[in-house]
Amino acid sequence: EFKYSMIPDEVLTPYALMDGIANMYLFNVLMKKVNSEVENGWVKLNKLIETKTRVTKHYIEAKISGFSVDTERVITLYDEWKVLREDLLKGLKSMREIKKSLSIIKRNLLTKSQVKMKSKLPLSRCRKLWNDLEFNFNSNNHLRVLFFDVLGLEVIKKTDKGEPSTDKEVMEYWADKGHPFMAKLQEYLTINKGISDFLGVEGTTGIWNHITEEHHKVHSNFNHCGTVSSRTATSNLNLSQVPSRGELKKIKQCYKLDEGRKLIQFDYSSAELYIATSISQEENYFNILNNNLDFHSVNALAFEDKMTEMPDGLPYEDKLKFIKENYGDTWRYYAKALGFSLLYGGTEHSLSKTLSIPKKQAKDVVDSFLKKNQGIKKYIEDTKDFACKYGYVENFYGQRVQLPECLGYNWRVSYKKNYKALGNLRFAINFKIQSANAFLLYEGMIDFFEKVKEKKWDINLLCTIYDAVYLDVDDSIDSKEVAKLLKECFEVDFFGVGMKIDVGQSDTGRWYDCDNIKL
Repeated sequence: EFKYSMIPDEVLTPYALMDGIANMYLFNVLMKKVNSEVENGWVKLNKLIETKTRVTKHYIEAKISGFSVDTERVITLYDEWKVLREDLLKGLKSMREIKKSLSIIKRNLLTKSQVKMKSKLPLSRCRKLWNDLEFNFNSNNHLRVLFFDVLGLEVIKKTDKGEPSTDKEVMEYWADKGHPFMAKLQEYLTINKGISDFLGVEGTTGIWNHITEEHHKVHSNFNHCGTVSSRTATSNLNLSQVPSRGELKKIKQCYKLDEGRKLIQFDYSSAELYIATSISQEENYFNILNNNLDFHSVNALAFEDKMTEMPDGLPYEDKLKFIKENYGDTWRYYAKALGFSLLYGGTEHSLSKTLSIPKKQAKDVVDSFLKKNQGIKKYIEDTKDFACKYGYVENFYGQRVQLPECLGYNWRVSYKKNYKALGNLRFAINFKIQSANAFLLYEGMIDFFEKVKEKKWDINLLCTIYDAVYLDVDDSIDSKEVAKLLKECFEVDFFGVGMKIDVGQSDTGRWYDCDNIKL
């Protein structure tokens, strides 16, 4: 094990001094740049840096503390999934579609090998190639033969190289369409991913490769400068990738707290919807939030003239109920996809792909929605105009993203296409919402831990994942008092909208069970 004591003082001291001098020099360069930006109009920059600096302290403590791993549960889950994977694989290999795909792949390989040799291969070599080759479910080439040559699926997506894609999105698309083979394949690949990528017992990543016999904790890295939106990126292990539903949610059973500790977590309820309402000042959205209405059913009213089955004269709340019960797969579904898509910079083109409807119909859906929600329309257009005028956009907290490709571009002129600029404009729309979400969380964390310190409570940050915060709390502290303080610090008024959080507690100390008790 490396220790600095191994290096003589006369070697180490000059290095340490130069390290300090270099840091001071870089700090001075940074502050000159900061002061220059403030003088040029970036007035919230100092506050921005202060917030990030203060919240960094809590993430450093979270990394040092780590998250305990139940090694026995890792092994039992591995044994359970290993048997399931073998059964699923055996079933897949016996299917006619796989056998036919493998036959095509083998013939293609023999042909390719003979072309490469510029002569006929020896019979023994042909037999070896033929007998040794098995269908590889992790091979894009093998999956392309299966998907498009054998199953005859339509190409719905292409890779950067222009080849038909076989990724998770494609599989989910056909599984959602009710394709029986794709559902079985997806189940096998999911279990295999759980074993190799998350448990890591067979691979080089995952939980098993981040613990030792003596130390059963993982210490993830947290980086709030690792994403453009300023949301905290997690790596080594990336806890945000652990699924929250389905079979792979069992991964969370492998994480637990030490004895005498309990896990309390909270997340914002529809945070981006609240922030979008605040920023856009959309009256329809205010109505939804203030009256606790079904968001997607209200948005679906934009298409009321197309709902031929709706009885005339229904009261407002009965209309919403009728839409939810009768148009869940059509107009409400369109409204749900559109409500989030537009806030992520979506267009009628992306909506057409998402809903599998013609582009003209998708354009009509978008136009109807924006006509009904003028505040959202104005927010989108104002954001684009600002980006094209100044070459950047800025959120409420002062966080900026530079968009030089947009500077001077006129997005309103349809014949003048600049695809880089258009892509950045779509990103700008969501940036102001997502980045505000991140800083809302950071400021709440700073306030919360200051008050925890005043109360002398033993509470540590475990991690944050998107809108959720996970806390390691001493058993002696009243959970309801913790929940009360969380609501005090995080349920703030944001541009006239009161943010709401849901608080839950694990009664077992495991991550998997953190919603068992609502506080």
